[in-house]
Amino acid sequence: MRHSFRLLWPMLALMAVGPVLGYWNLDPKAGISGGAHRAINRCAWDLWVTTQIREASHEDPILRQYRFKETDLRTLVGPTYTNRGNWPDDMSTGDTSLNVPMWVAEGGFTADEPEVSACQRHFYDPTAAEGERYLTDIPWQGQLREYIRSTWRRDVETVNPRIDARALAMGVGEYAYSWRQGPVALRRALSDLPVRKEDRERATAMFWRALGEVMHLMADMTMASHTRNDGHPGALPAGRLRPDPYEEWILGPEVEAAYATIPRTGPLSRLDPEAAMPPEAASAVYGASTPEGLFQAVALYTNQHFVTNDTLSGTDPDGHPVAPVNGHVYPRPTLGRELTWDPEMRIYTAEVKNRGTILMAKRTWQSNSWGNYFFNARLTGGTYGYETNRDCAVSMAQVLVPIAVAANARLLDWYLPRFAVTITGIGPKTLGQPLKGTVEHTPRGVFNEKILATLPDDQTIDLYLDGRRQDPRAYELRLRKGKLEGKLNDLDVADAKRIWVEVELAGIRITSPDFAPVGTVQVRVCTKDVIGDPRDMMGTLAGKPIPNATVTCSFTEAGKPRRLTQTTDKNGECRFVVPLGVEVTVSAEGSEKRATCTPEKPAQGVTFGWQGHDPRGDVIDPGSLPVPRE
Repeated sequence: MRHSFRLLWPMLALMAVGPVLGYWNLDPKAGISGGAHRAINRCAWDLWVTTQIREASHEDPILRQYRFKETDLRTLVGPTYTNRGNWPDDMSTGDTSLNVPMWVAEGGFTADEPEVSACQRHFYDPTAAEGERYLTDIPWQGQLREYIRSTWRRDVETVNPRIDARALAMGVGEYAYSWRQGPVALRRALSDLPVRKEDRERATAMFWRALGEVMHLMADMTMASHTRNDGHPGALPAGRLRPDPYEEWILGPEVEAAYATIPRTGPLSRLDPEAAMPPEAASAVYGASTPEGLFQAVALYTNQHFVTNDTLSGTDPDGHPVAPVNGHVYPRPTLGRELTWDPEMRIYTAEVKNRGTILMAKRTWQSNSWGNYFFNARLTGGTYGYETNRDCAVSMAQVLVPIAVAANARLLDWYLPRFAVTITGIGPKTLGQPLKGTVEHTPRGVFNEKILATLPDDQTIDLYLDGRRQDPRAYELRLRKGKLEGKLNDLDVADAKRIWVEVELAGIRITSPDFAPVGTVQVRVCTKDVIGDPRDMMGTLAGKPIPNATVTCSFTEAGKPRRLTQTTDKNGECRFVVPLGVEVTVSAEGSEKRATCTPEKPAQGVTFGWQGHDPRGDVIDPGSLPVPRE
């Protein structure tokens, strides 16, 4: 017996490593995705950009000015973990340089570190009472480890934190990477306080990493073990509990493969995530109006439609009752009711609309006596055990991964700040061509209050004239509290047909709509005809358009006189393009009139003859007796 204990001791040591572990947090075969959660976050970013920007049926006037191409996204230097570990004191932190979507993906990794400490907070039972939805299913190895750590390492927290995943995601205390604290970092990055440029960049990276960590927790809501209070061990059973094959087998490549099954539908062949989900899941994802509601709805769907090794219940094909190993009985799904036995495959399946037949639990070769002897881990069932093996996990992922990606795309939509950049005017060259504009933030989603964005004076705001980026040394532009101001100095702005600026906010480049630095003077030349007695004030006034009339427009620009000439068309009309803020003199038919185009009113009108003349015959009395045209 002593020898048997010696043989089992290494295995027990391995089992005590951790009661619960997440997806493999660094997956060597996952390529750039680096693990399941990084891959889910990247897919969610891609889904949102694809459906909301590239394939949007109704373009958002604000988002259409955002530049989401990977080549347009500058990298941000910010903090992350540089190693993996189980406890806070195992971890090392350092800086890395990533663009916005990669920081979102990075949050998928950092949320699971340090693994043992973090993972206990990643559970949420939507059927439990409010305040009691955290993990309570902790096996004896975890309790033993808590005793050892608290005895030998008193500086490390080891007790059950009693924090559920939704509470952690929304914000617990001052933890920086939550739904509540992430926007605090962005406000710091865009504040008018004397914050160094590198610290603003660091805060922006933290803002996006926070979203990534919240998205990690949302993805956990699509895992049955995390929504059915199933404290699953890592590589080997722990006490009465067994590992979760879904976490073991659904890695980066499996996530990307499941994401690729989202179909394209409709005449424009647009990516359609709803077509990849059963109706109940689509309702959960798109019916929620708040992130808290989204967590609850997605978790409840997973809880009611999927099972784990240790939460199976019902009656097996031999008529034996099956009770959950961990004692947590959920009303659905149950063996023999929602889950159907396939005798040929020796597996339980479920029919899922839009996804077909999904494998749920396979009968294993292991007997309960075998499991009890080696692991003290009783298997579900009577004589035989049932488990969600690798085939079941991959099959479940065809349903659960699209839900995780779509739910996280909704979080991204609520989280992304909306800024509208606008040029409101450019003054004359004599004054240095002062430019004025605004950066307007629209509060929505995670933002309850408007951000009055400020950028450091040494951060470049790009200026484009007719598509050509200008040398930043040739002009001065700055952003203070939402106001864009500066001077364009000697740039040839007057000859440009299209002018816009590009401002980097929250790590994303945002362009202003095209600005025309000029105004227009619309001219109409008509006759002064009279129908009836010209001495009768009630007489009818009339005028006819004068085609081919010569019209001149004179003004002074940059100290030099300019004179423009046009001829009227068949409607007696012509148009002049003139500088803003400069008075112009328009001459026609021996008369002169003056007008000034301003940023507030860039279009002005000048008429000769009967003012307000309409070719249809409607006229407006000019208030003076008519003088018949010779």
